[in-house]
Amino acid sequence: MSFSDQQYREVDQYRNLFTAKLLYGLTSHWSVACIMSFSNHHGTSWPIDFIDHLQNSSGSIFSVKKIKRGVKYPYLLNGIYFYSKYRIYSMDNRNRHFRMALFGEASYINVPHDEAEPSLTDDNRGVGAGVILTFLNKHFASSWTLGGIYPFSFSKDNPALHRFIDPAIISVRSAPAIQSSLSFGYLLYPRVYRNFKQANWNLYLELIFKSYGRAKVLLNDQPISSQSIFLAPSAYLEVHPGIQHIINSNLRFDFSVGWKWAGGSYVRYYPLFSFGISRYFYPSIKKSKFNRAS
Repeated sequence: MSFSDQQYREVDQYRNLFTAKLLYGLTSHWSVACIMSFSNHHGTSWPIDFIDHLQNSSGSIFSVKKIKRGVKYPYLLNGIYFYSKYRIYSMDNRNRHFRMALFGEASYINVPHDEAEPSLTDDNRGVGAGVILTFLNKHFASSWTLGGIYPFSFSKDNPALHRFIDPAIISVRSAPAIQSSLSFGYLLYPRVYRNFKQANWNLYLELIFKSYGRAKVLLNDQPISSQSIFLAPSAYLEVHPGIQHIINSNLRFDFSVGWKWAGGSYVRYYPLFSFGISRYFYPSIKKSKFNRAS
């Protein structure tokens, strides 16, 4: 099981995304996970002034207003996220391995998202899938993940528009996205493993890329115009250096700081601070001595 927090400052508000994750290995090749997420990223409904209304001789005209930043929101349970990974290839040798796995993900998020960038852990209902490649050679490890997200639309009535139109069902449909991450890790300590109780320290660097299209906003299933940059298509590359500490081979602490390298996410501000703690249980594995490794 694990717990994590991501934090950044948006104008004068500190945004947090807390997650609680339960991971279980069904077999040595297949694992499943369930994540609950909490955040103060959204309200319970669309912002009151999300849609602008103008009246002219031809009738009512609706459009998306400029989305505000720094709005105070309560902490809410966003929803639930499911993840499954299956290893399809392994080439394991002494102090070295190469592995390939496929993953699938799905989420049921029950908060309105007013931006184009999709995220299944806290912003959008939807599904996703991809491939993971990992390589280990003594003290050096790397991992590459490539996947796609297909978000579902979210719809909810906005009572603030009832004096102009009733019902006023607003729907936001984020476009599909391509996402990739490339990470590198290096074991600083110990130089030689002797037993499971040895604590270790690792440095790592993660590069995160995402590309997505324009989001669509509909009012009672009719598209309405938007010039908001937060609903526009975009692509970005982030860099996240971090440090990891593992105790007794079953308790892990992670800390990293993220910045934009190219482009930039309109969902969050920078720097992005991430902290995580994970506890692993191995009921079917008896403790034993490691083979001496260099």
